[in-house]
Amino acid sequence: MLARLRTRLGRFLTVGISGLVLSSPLWGQCAMCRESAKFVRQATIEALNQGILILAIPPLAIAVGIGVVTYRYRNGSQS
Repeated sequence: MLARLRTRLGRFLTVGISGLVLSSPLWGQCAMCRESAKFVRQATIEALNQGILILAIPPLAIAVGIGVVTYRYRNGSQS
């Protein structure tokens, strides 16, 4: 049982670290948005922040949905 736990933890960490490393180029966009928002009014900055949150909701919902379905059916179909 302990060996299985170590294997799962190792896989989880590998996938998690790989995801962080591979998504690092995407963080550059945040710096570009921040630089362009420096020279605009406060209302525009708030609208930009709200837009970012609104655009983040659908991918997050899809990922959570896939996770729930995967968790629910992880042992195969049961009759």
